[in-house]
Amino acid sequence: LVEKVESRGVMFSIHVDAALMGAVIPCTDPFGKVNYFKDFNVNTIAISGHKFFGSVTICGICLTTDSFLKACFSRKEVNVQYLTGLHDITPSGSRSGFNVLSLHNTLCGLYLHTNAHRLRQIVAQCYRNVDYFIAQITKLIPSEQIIHPKHSLTVCFTPPPSLTTMDKYSVMPVKMPLSPTTPYAGVCLLINVGPTMINHFLAEYRRDLAKMKVHNERHADAVHNKVGLIQ
Repeated sequence: LVEKVESRGVMFSIHVDAALMGAVIPCTDPFGKVNYFKDFNVNTIAISGHKFFGSVTICGICLTTDSFLKACFSRKEVNVQYLTGLHDITPSGSRSGFNVLSLHNTLCGLYLHTNAHRLRQIVAQCYRNVDYFIAQITKLIPSEQIIHPKHSLTVCFTPPPSLTTMDKYSVMPVKMPLSPTTPYAGVCLLINVGPTMINHFLAEYRRDLAKMKVHNERHADAVHNKVGLIQ
């Protein structure tokens, strides 16, 4: 991609919206020991504070290099404006400093403010939860109905649970590009999820599957009877 854009002779920069997985990838090294800025020509990386870390406010950080930052703001008159030109320094505004304090408080509460040891422990626990979830849900539905991208903390499966179960556990409805007409559900196994919650969820999902089976059987019988009447 870089070679293709460079061949056009235009200026460009590469931004990576790491969002949820930005806090996880440094602990898993899916691409090996690489420098994302030097090896992948990345200029900026955004990491959400309210997703993996669970900050109470929507916030995040942006990583970049000193040289790129200086190049962007080499002129003092350069100022990044809000989309509407609004000057927002209210307590809820993104430039008030409140979000920074909120994220700092979250990191300290998780004991992540000293070194990366605790972060690695949390990431490892999340992946153990993913493995446990997949092992347990395959007892309820075929593995072909489960999708888990490599290194991801999200597991998608079909059929989805009932709307009541989805609302209770904040399960996401998902559309798969290769199967756009098949409804999927997605669960994100983060810090607040453990085996106990997984067991409770799967117990309710098991009941939902039983109800779906009864409903489908009744529907099949009704269709069969209707066809018989027509004949």
